[in-house]
Amino acid sequence: MAKNTNKKQKREKEQFFIHKKKLPQVFTQVIVSSQEKSYSDFFVQLHEACFIKYPSCKYCGDAYNVSSALLKHQFSQIERKALNRIFHVMKRAKVLIAPEGFKPTNGDGQLEYPSNDRNEIFFNIAFNLAKYRYRWINVPEDWKVELTKIKEDKMFSLIKFLTIRYDVPRCFFSVWKEAYFNNSMYGSQFDCFFNVGNGESIKKQKKLPIDLTKKSTHMLFEVPYKYGFTQGFRWAQLRGMGINQRTIEGVMNTPLMNCFEDKSREEFWMSVIRFFHDNPLLEIGYYRTAYDFLNEKKFASRRAIVNGVFVVLPPEQPNLSMKNRNPFTLMEEILEWNERISNRSQVDETVAWSSTGLCPFEYKYKSDMFEIVELTSYLELKEEGREMKHCVASYAFQCQQGKSAIFSLRKICKDSIERMATFQLDISRKEVVQFRKKCNLSPTPFDKTIVHIWANRFDLKVSHCI
Repeated sequence: MAKNTNKKQKREKEQFFIHKKKLPQVFTQVIVSSQEKSYSDFFVQLHEACFIKYPSCKYCGDAYNVSSALLKHQFSQIERKALNRIFHVMKRAKVLIAPEGFKPTNGDGQLEYPSNDRNEIFFNIAFNLAKYRYRWINVPEDWKVELTKIKEDKMFSLIKFLTIRYDVPRCFFSVWKEAYFNNSMYGSQFDCFFNVGNGESIKKQKKLPIDLTKKSTHMLFEVPYKYGFTQGFRWAQLRGMGINQRTIEGVMNTPLMNCFEDKSREEFWMSVIRFFHDNPLLEIGYYRTAYDFLNEKKFASRRAIVNGVFVVLPPEQPNLSMKNRNPFTLMEEILEWNERISNRSQVDETVAWSSTGLCPFEYKYKSDMFEIVELTSYLELKEEGREMKHCVASYAFQCQQGKSAIFSLRKICKDSIERMATFQLDISRKEVVQFRKKCNLSPTPFDKTIVHIWANRFDLKVSHCI
C-alpha cells in the first residue's frame, strides 16, 4: 500500500513540474528558493512571475490550483477541496495584492521581491478556514462579496458568513490571521470565537486572559482593529477601569499588552497603570523603559559574576510600591538605572557564548542591502545598547545560559553600517519575542518584513505582539 502511495506522489510531482522547461529561468529560481521560504511566499512569487506571461499554462494560469499541489502534504484530501473553494471565492473577491516593483533584477533569475504582509494574512485565513471546514454553517459559493475597497473587511465578511451567526468583537478575528502551521497554540481562542459567534456569553468562556466586568465586556466591541485577541482583552480591561486613551496607547507598547500574570503581580501592574494615568506629564514613550526598570527592581533576580561564574541574587526591592511615588523622582531613577545598565562594572567584559548558527543573513531590497548579525559577547551587547539607547546588555546572562540569542538588524551603507533595530530570540520556543528600535521604539513594518523573511528561512516563529 505504501509503495503504491509513493508511486502516486512521485507521478503527481512529475506532472506538476512538467512545464518547468517551458517557463523562464525566473520560475526555476522560484522553485529552488521555495525550499527556504514559506509556501505562501512561494505561491505569490510563482503567481507574479509566471501568470502574466503564461496565462494558458495549466499549472501557472490558475495559481489558486497550484497552491493545492504545493500544500498537498500538509492537507488531507477533504481539506484540499475546501481550500480550493476558499481560493476560488478569494479570486472572485480580488483580495490578493500584487507586490509593487516585482521584477527580475538581472539575467540570472534573481528576484527583487518585497514581501507582502497582507497576502500572508489572507493565506493564513484560507488555511484556517479549510482546517475548520466542519464548522461551516454556509457554503463559500453563496457568499456575496461586500462592496468595500478594504480587503481585510472582505475576508472578515467571508469568515463571518462561513462560521458564525452573531457579531463578535473585531479583535476576535485576529486569531484567523495566525499561521496555519502554528494554530495548535490558539485552539482555545478559536473555541471562544465559535462559541461567542453562535450565541454564547463572552463571560462564560473558559481560559479567558482576565475576568471581565460588565463594562469591560461592552468595551471589547470597541477595541481598535490593530489589536489582536489577547491585546483586545487588555485594552477593554483598561477602558473599563476608566483609563484614558493616551495612557492605554503607551501601555500597549509594553509587554503588559500581551502578558497577564498571577494575581499579586497583576495588582502591582494595575497600580503602575493608574500611576501613569494620574500623571499625564510622563511621556508615553518612556512607559516601556519604566516597565523594564520596575520589573527588574521588584521581580527580577539579580545576576553578578564572581570569579567568572554567574551568581543569582534575589530582587533588589521586592516590596516596591507605587503609593505616594513622585513621578519626577521616578524618571530620574529610571534614567540613572538605564545609564548604569549600559556601563555595569561588575560584569566580566570577556564573557562570550557560542553562536546559534542563524547568521549571517543578508537581504537586498531595490538598491539597499540589509543584514542580521548575532551578538555573541557582553562587549557586543554593551555596544549595541549604547548605540541604540536601550538595556540589551542586561541579557548577557540569558545568552550565556543558552536561553536567548540577541540579533542586530543593520543597513549596509557605502561608508558605514546603520543599526536599525535589535531583537531577542527565545531559543527553547524558537520564537522572536522582543523587537525594538532606538530608545525602545516599536519597529516599522519594513523592519518586521525582513525579520519575518529571516525567520522563515530558519523555520522560526515571530510573536504577533512585537
